[in-house]
Amino acid sequence: MSEEAALLAAIYSNPEEDTPRLAFADWLDEHQPDKLLSPAAGPSARAAYIRIQCRLAAGAFDDPDYPELLEREQDLAAWLNNHSPATELDLGQLDTGDLYSTGDWDTYRRGFLELVDFDTYEDEAAETVEKIAAALRLAQKRAPARTLRLEDATVEEVAGLAAHPIFRQLHGLYLDYLSDGDEDLAVAAVANSPRAVGLRRLYFDFPLGTPGCESLARSTYLRRLETLVVDYPIAARALRILSRAAWFHELHRLHVWIETVEGMRVITESPRWPHLISLTIRGTGAALLQSMNRFVKAATFPRLAHLDFSGNHLQTEQIALLARGRWPLRHLALARNSVRRSGLELLVTAPFAAG
Repeated sequence: MSEEAALLAAIYSNPEEDTPRLAFADWLDEHQPDKLLSPAAGPSARAAYIRIQCRLAAGAFDDPDYPELLEREQDLAAWLNNHSPATELDLGQLDTGDLYSTGDWDTYRRGFLELVDFDTYEDEAAETVEKIAAALRLAQKRAPARTLRLEDATVEEVAGLAAHPIFRQLHGLYLDYLSDGDEDLAVAAVANSPRAVGLRRLYFDFPLGTPGCESLARSTYLRRLETLVVDYPIAARALRILSRAAWFHELHRLHVWIETVEGMRVITESPRWPHLISLTIRGTGAALLQSMNRFVKAATFPRLAHLDFSGNHLQTEQIALLARGRWPLRHLALARNSVRRSGLELLVTAPFAAG
């Protein structure tokens, strides 16, 4: 086995470790320098891309170079796709989508393929599950991919996958709309599966009801979960049930869609989130206006470094309240809100502005 092959094998067999990835980056600098000028400061753009993505995946919001890291990640991804495209991987029924990419739920993470899609469904759920399992086993021999995105799957297929031994190998699960069945039953199948112990990241892009949240809250298998995305409006009652889970307050990243004042109250009145570094809230300006003062005053986010209120139609009054926040922010996203000049004047003098 060549040195390159041995390094890649170490990465594929230890997908949670950064050390083999960084060792491969050093090897690239020494043995495969770029032939064309690239955005990398060193010999290899791919090596720089690996190192930067490892830093970002670790939660680099408090890194002094964080804004620069984001820009360099984008520049390197664009250059690599144009000048040094990765070889297409034959992963059976799995789709690798775009190659080099950016973002926490995009195709590449920590420098290598992370997220794969399955879209070759069969008439029988059991047959579909076996195809997914076979494709994942093949993928794990050729890439460190451990996040699976299913779009238009049925509840029976999700339940079958959650019961399959291969499910233990997944670190991330992205469920994008379900084509048939009660969504809460699919959520319960994931939450109640002993093979969910490996999950670090969960993404639900469909209605999450009270029964589903009850299953998640009772689950003893999600204790390693770090990221939760609920990218669909969630009722305050369901969110309150979810907030009772011990693992919920151990999250590092939370993305939730809230539409009522009561829903915001659940977030602001929850116990402290000692590890939460990233919070994304989607909702309506009316609900947030009545809740923003309480949210700003809440001492529940001591490590919050990334706050995203994009697309919520906030008005100047909410921006003025937001500017009083004392979180240790490194990144604030307010796209598609009515910030205006007066809001900007307040934001640049906010306690977190220096960061």
